[in-house]
Amino acid sequence: MKKLILILIMILAFALPALANSITFSAKTNDFVTYTDTTELYLEYKLSEKTTAGFTLTVNDLVFGTPTESIDATLDFILGNGTAQLGAGYDISGGTSYVKGKILNYGLGDDLKFNAKVKYNFPADTYWAVANVVLDLGKVDLIVETRTDSDGIVPYSAEAQLTFGLTENMDLIVGYEINGWDDSINDWDAMTISSDAETAYGKIVIRF
Repeated sequence: MKKLILILIMILAFALPALANSITFSAKTNDFVTYTDTTELYLEYKLSEKTTAGFTLTVNDLVFGTPTESIDATLDFILGNGTAQLGAGYDISGGTSYVKGKILNYGLGDDLKFNAKVKYNFPADTYWAVANVVLDLGKVDLIVETRTDSDGIVPYSAEAQLTFGLTENMDLIVGYEINGWDDSINDWDAMTISSDAETAYGKIVIRF
């Protein structure tokens, strides 16, 4: 099965050179006992000046374990001065799937940007979503963000953060968060509400 998957990937990669935008292979080990690897084939097609279709085939543990395969398809749009994406994916090995969408840097005015990201998983019927507005007034920036996570510690979270430019290389940052989010504000990776604590914070950032 491993050899068959590997052959399929190589055929796709070399038989469709106009579409194969990238092939990546990575491997890692944990204390030289557990080895894992990931092979990824990415195909992209430009549908129009503002729309691009992408397709990703990912195979985990092709070399060092029992392979698991997943596919992900996306449509990317240019939306004003920002971007938008619609997508769906399917875990071939696990039989699970998801739909997702995002909008980044969509202008609501000269100094105001809107961002949002959402994902819904089947058949678990779990979801998360996050959205914020970013106000840039030169030396003062304001971010207001709300989040929801269906299987988090609590279902909702919110945070506001003000950044004051004290000098060219120094900022004062103050903020307030209701229910803890695994990532920082405007940083969307873990997408998990992990505590029900309320936090006020302040810090000075110096750039060298």
